[in-house]
Amino acid sequence: AIIEQGICKGFRGTCSDITDEVAAHAQIQHLSLHDALTGLPNRNKLFRFLERDEPMPLALLMLDLDNFKPINDSMGHPAGDTVLMEVATRLGQVTRESDLVARLGGDEFILVLARPGHREEMDRFCARLIEALRQPIKLDGHSVQVGASIGVVLSAEYPGTPGDLIRYADVALYSAKQAGKNTWRYFSTQLNAALLEKRTLEGELREGIARGELLLHFQPRFKVDGVTVASAEALVRWRHPRLGLLRPDSFITLAEESDLIVQLGNWVLEEACSRARAWPLQIMVSVNMSPAQFSRSDVVRDVADALRRTGLPAHRLELEITENVMLNDVEGALHTMNALKELGIRLNMDDFGTGYSSLGYLRTYPFDSIKIDKRFVQSLGKSESDRSVVQAIINLGNAMGMTVTAEGVETAEQLALLSDDQCHEVQGFLLSEPVEHAALMRLMQAGALAAHPLP
Repeated sequence: AIIEQGICKGFRGTCSDITDEVAAHAQIQHLSLHDALTGLPNRNKLFRFLERDEPMPLALLMLDLDNFKPINDSMGHPAGDTVLMEVATRLGQVTRESDLVARLGGDEFILVLARPGHREEMDRFCARLIEALRQPIKLDGHSVQVGASIGVVLSAEYPGTPGDLIRYADVALYSAKQAGKNTWRYFSTQLNAALLEKRTLEGELREGIARGELLLHFQPRFKVDGVTVASAEALVRWRHPRLGLLRPDSFITLAEESDLIVQLGNWVLEEACSRARAWPLQIMVSVNMSPAQFSRSDVVRDVADALRRTGLPAHRLELEITENVMLNDVEGALHTMNALKELGIRLNMDDFGTGYSSLGYLRTYPFDSIKIDKRFVQSLGKSESDRSVVQAIINLGNAMGMTVTAEGVETAEQLALLSDDQCHEVQGFLLSEPVEHAALMRLMQAGALAAHPLP
């Protein structure tokens, strides 16, 4: 106020334009509730939506993109961002205004459907959703495809807090991913119990590795005469304190889905090399290489370290590799395998004949040997077409200078047919089951490596 001689003559003040400040505040508010890349609601807004006072039945869908990581890794993060933005657009197109589409991060999205109806309606929606996401996406002149695995929880069947619903959907998503790509699964208490058991087993495996509960059995591979041993394959076992002796199919997948596969795989590698170093026969030891271990660790360094620490000559180590190693990163796999060959070890293509591009892999990658999948071998004498496949693989191996092994030999007839077809090596229960290392040593020292003499 302006006062003169006790009389108010007017007012003086200042003002400022706060338009930019208000806009900035609004922008901050928006960013706190929305994903910066896609513009979709984020976790904060998702929880606000789920915590509304208005009660209504909901379906919460957790969605994880299939095939996103290879695209992101091979084409770069900008390409990955383009895919995520296109997915966000498509999700918006298949949902209603009353629904919510949110991005949790990475390639995970949440859909919340208000009043979703019965399961039959949800099934139709999930099928339509997957079909929408499977349509090709254009990236710099290239066409790529992603799909989705979906976990679904219906609040009418399993009510809970927002955190509960997200956890239930995550359990269902895990089941969907286990079932294969482009599918969906519903949460159930049985599913939850199975997952809890699996996570318990994972924790026990982690502790078991540290406590020394793993051990190796060895299954010899023979020349086709069935007498002369050519090598021995190392097969991991877990002496579980509660469940007894477990074969790898009970826990390897569990290790691959967690961070344990590299630790477990490196233990197998070094233990196999250490055991083979002491064998009285100078034969190879063969070690299976998990695709997950191959992609997550520096395999060349790990193999070199194992050879150095154990003193096993490199030419006595063979790695068995399946087609899955080559599927996601052709160039990376080729570089790694060439580096492994430079160490002096041998590479074997396992389960040959079951993949889509097996012949192409033999021409591209530096394999020394191939192993015919046991499904073909066990059909010998029953299926002429499978006999023809086996003959073709043996002829191919001969033409390319590769050793050919037939696994799963269980009858004398199968062995005789393989001998007639001039297969190089055989492996199977007819000749020897996997045995503990002490038993293998006794067989070697006795000079009788066939646990079951041929009839």
